Amino acid sequence: MTNSIVFFDGVAETGTEQLLADICPSCDPGSSTFSYTFVDIVPPPSPTPTPSDIPGDFSFVFTPVEIGSPTCTAIPGGGLSLVVSATGIRTFTATGTTETLSAELTLSELPGAFDTFRLILRNSIGAVVFDTLVKSVPDANINVQDCITFPDVIPTPSFP
Repeated sequence: MTNSIVFFDGVAETGTEQLLADICPSCDPGSSTFSYTFVDIVPPPSPTPTPSDIPGDFSFVFTPVEIGSPTCTAIPGGGLSLVVSATGIRTFTATGTTETLSAELTLSELPGAFDTFRLILRNSIGAVVFDTLVKSVPDANINVQDCITFPDVIPTPSFP
């Protein structure tokens, strides 16, 4: 998504974002992966820049190293929401600075032409350091469905 507004410590930044996620493929939570990239659109400095006029480049990549099992919830009015928690590394592109953060990724399959996602990153004390807010994307970009396996629908025989 281009010209997307996100929030760093509550301060708005504009940039391009990309979320690639495959949560619980083939009903296997241990195989989940996702990554998120934000490319900051740094405005050009004024004709005679002062140090306070030069904005920072907040571009980064977040890569989880541990992803929990997803929780799926029916959305009133139709649809399905998937929430997954993770721990990962945020690497700032300009400096290479890294930090370990916790993440909450929400993917929502909604009736109609659009679905939504939201990524929240928190530091070690639980403070929100990054938030995409709820982003609307074309329906074809997100596919959330309940993971029902044969053991869920066929009872296992029990022996006394």
